[in-house]
Amino acid sequence: MGCYVEIVTLLYSASLAMSAFFQNNLLLRKACNSSVPFGDCTGGEAQAQHVVSVIYSWKAFIQYTIPIVLIILAGPWSDSHGRRRKPLILLPIIGQVLTDSLCILNVYFWNWPPQIAALFEAITPGFFGARNMFWVGVISYVSDTCTNESRTLKFGIINAIYTISTLVGTGLAGFLNVGLGFYGAFLVPIMLNLIASTVCIILINDTSKPYDKNVVWLKPKYFMESYLSLFKGSGKNYSITLVALLACQAVLVGRIGGEYAVTYLFMRYKFKWYEVQYSYFAAYKMLMIFIGTLFSVTVLSYRLKINDAIIGYIACTFDILAAVCYVFVAEPWQLYIIPLVDFFHGTALTISTSLTSKIVDNEKLGRINSVQGLMSTIMSFVVVSLYSETYHLTFEYFPSAVFLLNIILTFPLLILFMILYCKSKHMWTAKETT
Repeated sequence: MGCYVEIVTLLYSASLAMSAFFQNNLLLRKACNSSVPFGDCTGGEAQAQHVVSVIYSWKAFIQYTIPIVLIILAGPWSDSHGRRRKPLILLPIIGQVLTDSLCILNVYFWNWPPQIAALFEAITPGFFGARNMFWVGVISYVSDTCTNESRTLKFGIINAIYTISTLVGTGLAGFLNVGLGFYGAFLVPIMLNLIASTVCIILINDTSKPYDKNVVWLKPKYFMESYLSLFKGSGKNYSITLVALLACQAVLVGRIGGEYAVTYLFMRYKFKWYEVQYSYFAAYKMLMIFIGTLFSVTVLSYRLKINDAIIGYIACTFDILAAVCYVFVAEPWQLYIIPLVDFFHGTALTISTSLTSKIVDNEKLGRINSVQGLMSTIMSFVVVSLYSETYHLTFEYFPSAVFLLNIILTFPLLILFMILYCKSKHMWTAKETT
């Protein structure tokens, strides 16, 4: 099996990181000065951030609700059509190309308000499933092609690739935005996604199997039964464990998305870090996360055989410590210490994804990943809106207050991983020995 899924993940994730930075900066620059790109803030930085943070709140609602129907349908369609995973990977890439193209249109018409740009950025990718459907496809494809024993390692590699590509994308974004302007900057992720779509179509191996073409997969009775059957398992505590893991993934995806949504604004306001300075820090932070992810899956899981639930517990502990550091950070140099503490950022998400895939049968993977994508989409809307509104209300008085949400959201997950280890570890042991 080739490494083409990893290549597509690398290109798509890097393009998403770049595009997200460019989009955020486009909104902020339009709010700052509606007549001159990269012009001085005519209304002041604080006023511009108030405008953008309010936009983030309703943008999140649109961005995360539109893909819901497509994500719900994707899993049953994929499972009932011989486990076809490639279309689930390809569609979001096409959607991102169109989104970035519309961003260029918003640059051309600079006098359009930032709200118009935000509408394009929120609506367009949703009609193609957005990143959550991409991950439904990738996770299902990897689960189909890997053994239970190698899944944690494989998911760790995919997550590490996501991290390093986000590192590269975010690290280059500030320089590209300043050096190429918005026109040239948005062309870069467009080109990356065109390459990714070509690799997906031509080089990724089609692992689908023959299927009964007479099955009406969209028939309401079949559709509902296909989802309800996911939560029927023979093992003790199967249903409650599966629900807990899905909830854990959803909260983690929402928390990471919420944190990313406000971090750039936080850096700009509190430390006066703009495009280039933020890119340096983001690249350094992602490098530490990349090293931490590799360490957790290759050393702790693969070599030392530490139970995944214990690794999840360790990761959540470090996530809470990192959030405390963000709350009390006072000087720019202190920010560079935090990524050393935030070593396991994102590891808990990798672990919960791996644990879920190990207790679910392969023929159900598409549907379970659709459920996970649906829950993550809903939770992302709620949490990203919560982060944006919290930042909007507090940044002029206590900019770091928004990071208290990291602690509030992560602490229950820390308890959850310990309960899973104590009550349900037999499920993964039994699965691996069969």
